[in-house]
Amino acid sequence: MPLFPPEDSSLKLGLEVRVLAARLGVPVSFIRAEIKRGRLISVHGLGGREIVLCQEVERYLAVIARRVDTAAA
Repeated sequence: MPLFPPEDSSLKLGLEVRVLAARLGVPVSFIRAEIKRGRLISVHGLGGREIVLCQEVERYLAVIARRVDTAAA
């Protein structure tokens, strides 16, 4: 499943932490740790839910991809 399916990307500005973790296949605790380390930035949405903006997720994944490419070289 793509991280941001076409029908979702036009409607949503971000993803809840639990949804992001599920789509990336990592535990919620990992996402929260990345937020705490400052590698991923979240905002608080309505109802106190922690939201990660789609633009921030794309930036984060690009940084991780560069780190993997550099380590592989």
